[in-house]
Amino acid sequence: MSRVLNDSPRVNADTRRHVLDAIERLGYRPNRAARALGSGLSNTVTVVVANTTLYGYAATLQGIEEAARSAGFAVGVRVVESDGPADVQHAVEHVSDPNAGGVVVIAFDTAGAEVLRALPANVPAVAATEAGGLAGVSRSMVFLDERQAAVDATSTCWTWGIARCTT
Repeated sequence: MSRVLNDSPRVNADTRRHVLDAIERLGYRPNRAARALGSGLSNTVTVVVANTTLYGYAATLQGIEEAARSAGFAVGVRVVESDGPADVQHAVEHVSDPNAGGVVVIAFDTAGAEVLRALPANVPAVAATEAGGLAGVSRSMVFLDERQAAVDATSTCWTWGIARCTT
């Protein structure tokens, strides 16, 4: 069956038709976890975050989820309870299987930063951090320079009704 599902050229047309008919008749759906084990690839991303209720964290999590979904990835969330060593280690152990997919750490706080620092090098991971990134971390990081964004926003002129902004 796997050769049929993976479009192998080594399956003759009659066999392919019979297998596809059986799949349809039985309502078979491939198991994503089993396929990931077989291929060594996973279309999942786990987001590690310390807080899912504050606006910046929630908005970032929503953006990650929307981008991942549009790229065909499923998203899981792992909340790290605190920056205490046991909580950080627990989160790291949960996401450290290199075959389980990628990890995105929302490292706006000490807990997220500590998880990012503790992740083994073989775990594919990126981080969303405060402006400037995290010193001493050699992972890809994305951040918004909020001070420069405020300067840019307030130095641009625009018209709102009768009010006019000038620099």
